[in-house]
Amino acid sequence: MSMFFETAHQYFRAFAAKDAVLLRTVLADNVSLRDWEQNAQGLTSVLAVNQALFDAVGTIQVTPLRLFADGQALACELEIAIDGNPPLKVLDILEFDKEGKIFAVRAFKG
Repeated sequence: MSMFFETAHQYFRAFAAKDAVLLRTVLADNVSLRDWEQNAQGLTSVLAVNQALFDAVGTIQVTPLRLFADGQALACELEIAIDGNPPLKVLDILEFDKEGKIFAVRAFKG
């Protein structure tokens, strides 16, 4: 279980650093991403969605507030600030495969 927490924190650090290379290391090849604006399937598509965001903004700050585990999934309560704006409240649901990589990201705003 602690492996999932560490992988989640690596994912959040990579996202905040706008580091697609590091993101690739924690995401499974069959990863899916769904949030309030995007829906992507497969590593290449998910990385492209993230890279488009990275290119469109100056800074990203991710503050994990609470992480809850249920089997091979985590619910992660976050604050995400873009370009110094007031942070958004976000809930990420991360699901992990047998190798401990993230195979599903579902993000909800609010």
